[in-house]
Amino acid sequence: MIRRLSVLLSIAAVPFVVWWLVLPKLPDDPLCEAPAKRADRRWKEHVDSGLCLYWPDGMALGAARDSLRRVVATAREDSAEFMGVRDTAPPIRMVLVHSRDELRRITGREAWGTTYPDGMVFLVFDGRVNTLGIRHEVMHALNRTLWPPGGNESWIVEGLGVVGGGHCGGYSPRAVAAFLLEQGMLPSLESLEASFSALDEIVGHLTAAAFVQFTRAEYGAGGLERLWVGGLGALAGTEADRQSLKDPWFRYLQGVPMGDRLPSLDVIRSGCRADGESNAA
Repeated sequence: MIRRLSVLLSIAAVPFVVWWLVLPKLPDDPLCEAPAKRADRRWKEHVDSGLCLYWPDGMALGAARDSLRRVVATAREDSAEFMGVRDTAPPIRMVLVHSRDELRRITGREAWGTTYPDGMVFLVFDGRVNTLGIRHEVMHALNRTLWPPGGNESWIVEGLGVVGGGHCGGYSPRAVAAFLLEQGMLPSLESLEASFSALDEIVGHLTAAAFVQFTRAEYGAGGLERLWVGGLGALAGTEADRQSLKDPWFRYLQGVPMGDRLPSLDVIRSGCRADGESNAA
């Protein structure tokens, strides 16, 4: 994971024109255009109620197409439930490409997957179904389409994506953050806000994800949406508020049973896997 969860799976705010010039025009209709209406045969597509999937002619999907559809459907359910909203979003438009080089050419980003502010997803498909990566991007897409405008702080955006992805090597973000707290390695909330990109990526991303989980548990779905829209200030606007926030935050982490906590960062340094499938990196 996590060169890997920042690079691999990061929200993109890259110019619309980059992929517009490289790809055929993709449909704007909420239900997506039917394949018969498409003039450009270099791209194939699968359309159903939850997913409009595009892949280049010559890419062999085979049975992976149904697997991708199932992963997206489950991810939509799980993400909406965590967000505390009803999934009324249109089908997710997901474009598969052959390689990171191709994704960089289209989006301008070094990544295995990326989601645009309008909820459109680009993902590298190397023959394996990257469950963690798909789930991560689906969470991003639903955040963008089901919540009010927000997501202006990368640590909150990526924390949500990691939660959407699932466990890391069998450990929840909360279990990892509990270990970090115990070892004196837990980043402060201030450092998440001010220098997220400078933090060790495993430490930063999983701490951010654990705080997202804490927010959902402590403040409910409404608090989670406020965090998305207004950042930490929406939960704790003054210095006194922030100090008072730390006690329940630490108690939340200390509530993880010792046997469930991460024993060592080495356990997850090699990357996170989702459901025994492809590595997220």
